[in-house]
Amino acid sequence: MELVVQDVTKRFEKGGKTITALGRVSFSADRPQVIGLVGLNGAGKTTLINIIAGVLIPDEGAARINGEETWRRPAKMVAYPFVPYDDPRMPVKDTVKILELFYGEGDWQKYVDLLELRKEWNTEKQRLSTGWTQRILALSALGQSKPVILLDEITNGLDVTTADVVLDAMKSKGKKSIVVFASHIFNHVERVADRIIIIHGGKVLKDAPLKELTAEKSLEDVFRELIRNGL
Repeated sequence: MELVVQDVTKRFEKGGKTITALGRVSFSADRPQVIGLVGLNGAGKTTLINIIAGVLIPDEGAARINGEETWRRPAKMVAYPFVPYDDPRMPVKDTVKILELFYGEGDWQKYVDLLELRKEWNTEKQRLSTGWTQRILALSALGQSKPVILLDEITNGLDVTTADVVLDAMKSKGKKSIVVFASHIFNHVERVADRIIIIHGGKVLKDAPLKELTAEKSLEDVFRELIRNGL
């Protein structure tokens, strides 16, 4: 498997002005791992995730998986959290069946167990807490057998217990797929990431293994220092 993001640039028009959301962003990965994509709000994380997902087409450069540009056949190469049929009366067990039918072969039962979804197996979605709903959303991506898994702020707003469960499942997936986890919650990223990409103002400020980056300082301290110097 190989994910290559090469010189990706994306611009948007806003208020009569051209905003460069991403400017010549490049990185690659050729083995299973969890990549922590860290940046402030508006840094370009979600735009980059959407380009890798094939939702957006870059103005310049390309995102490729196994040599093919992702926007051409995104469903074949990328998993992104999405529940295709959202009936509030549907119990968890039926939602899982829908995911299996919609996305096809995958590690569904493994991640049902890792996310502890059987504890609410017969509960209707409308009666689930935000945390349990988020676990189902995480399953929709982690259960798929795709070379690249994209998770954008998937642990936002979760209590400690639920976040731990989702992060453990994410770490497990990183042994088989390239997982790109965008987040601004530093301790969540530090817990699961093998590698860190810090993005600011649409550009990559740092790309390094987590252990190397945090040998002497916490990820948050490294981030603050880079942002100050990168402004």
